[in-house]
Amino acid sequence: MTDTVDPLVLLNILQARTYRWKSDALARWLGQAPPVDAPQADGDLTLTTLGQIDALTDTHLRHALRHRFIDLYLQERLRAHEAEMQVMTQGAAAHVNGHKIYLREVIPWCQQAHTWEERQLLQKETSALCRFLKPYVLSHWEESLGCLDAELGYADYRDYCREKKRIVFADLQTQVVELLAATRTLYFDAMSAWCRDYFERPLADLTRFDAIHLLGWGGFQPPPSISIASPAALALLDIWKMPLATLSGLRLHTGLGAAGAAQAMTLLLRVPGEVHVVMAANGGWIDVETLWHELGHALAAEFTPAELPLLEREFATDHSLSEGYAFLLQSAILGQGVLTQVLGVAPAEARRLTYYKTLRDLAVFRRYAAKFLWELELFDGVDLVDGQPYADLMRHHTGFYHQPESHLFDLTPEFYCCDYLRGMLMAHQLATTLETRHGDDWPLFAATGHDLRQWWSAGHATDIDGFCTTHRIPPPHAPALVSHWQRALAAGPPT
Repeated sequence: MTDTVDPLVLLNILQARTYRWKSDALARWLGQAPPVDAPQADGDLTLTTLGQIDALTDTHLRHALRHRFIDLYLQERLRAHEAEMQVMTQGAAAHVNGHKIYLREVIPWCQQAHTWEERQLLQKETSALCRFLKPYVLSHWEESLGCLDAELGYADYRDYCREKKRIVFADLQTQVVELLAATRTLYFDAMSAWCRDYFERPLADLTRFDAIHLLGWGGFQPPPSISIASPAALALLDIWKMPLATLSGLRLHTGLGAAGAAQAMTLLLRVPGEVHVVMAANGGWIDVETLWHELGHALAAEFTPAELPLLEREFATDHSLSEGYAFLLQSAILGQGVLTQVLGVAPAEARRLTYYKTLRDLAVFRRYAAKFLWELELFDGVDLVDGQPYADLMRHHTGFYHQPESHLFDLTPEFYCCDYLRGMLMAHQLATTLETRHGDDWPLFAATGHDLRQWWSAGHATDIDGFCTTHRIPPPHAPALVSHWQRALAAGPPT
């Protein structure tokens, strides 16, 4: 390339390479052969080009291009490590009472009806697998951190993530610590009671695998007519005047077999127009809830106006707002009015499910909060080997035992737990706004669909603060979420 760069040309080059990368990822999640060759290194991903990007005077454009460039640059550098990890983990499996459980199947397996003794066996088996695979995961992280330091000039991993997300970690850390303290007694009293009732064991006897089962709605079953593919599960789309048949750019892939995705994912190949939700159906409420979480991402993308500039549609560097939409819709599908009036759940069962959903939300928030605090500590000293601090902190804040050997397998890149935490706070603010406008049963009103489409019309480039300013919505407020949990859980489960 020349000494100067046309930012619009580079914008389209980076987008084209991103499209090819996501197309390849979609094929892998679907268990298919890639539709195009994997992206190859070329002159567009040299550090000279990064220097040209850094010389741009438009700060918003420079930030977006810099971090899309780094995304692609790191993917290229880590491709060999990714391939090695895929080979090593593909056949890695635990053996429980004659059944082979591949690593990618552990979470859906735990969500299904198995015994505490079987989950104990699974824990022992996966501990050995994690110890075996740990050097490969460690090598991947060391290569990534070394590249960020030696080639891209970041002081440490936190510095890189702070810049990309434009977030002050210390502020979020203060919020998180205060929220954990404010909800500790409430959470442990309620969670201990749930565990005694469901497992007939104290919380101290339980592990992360038991938590996966419990929080995956192991004790609840939807009516027989409700499944991930049933019309009732998508009825809110009709209420909101956005029926699935009219969303030509949205594709739901929910009938995957063993070769397909075990983890739900939304892949935005082109916004709008090529939006894919990929998930395997395991049965139960977890399918419905997961589908609507992913639809929060997918619908926001599909209703992003095509006439917006490419930068505002495709180049977000922080995903907290998108997670806010996802948690909002995840909450909507299990609202009490939706449960009784749309999904056919008896009122008493709906009240019970609503209570435990609130407790589940609190448990999930505390898990992400604990992970965030551990990751801050981990990347302060860059001691990636020792998993005991992870195990100690996760048990302290969740009550469930976590394997020290599994810490790198529970490590989400780029502090994505921050996006979840801020997204949950934002989802509560959005729900409060809709409740103020339309009442407690806001998911049941067509006007809610109008509000959602208006919010989604802003695209994906803005952050939460910019969104709140534009739409005159108060910013997320952690004490309000704490008060919600206290009101909903203080009286205990309905009898």
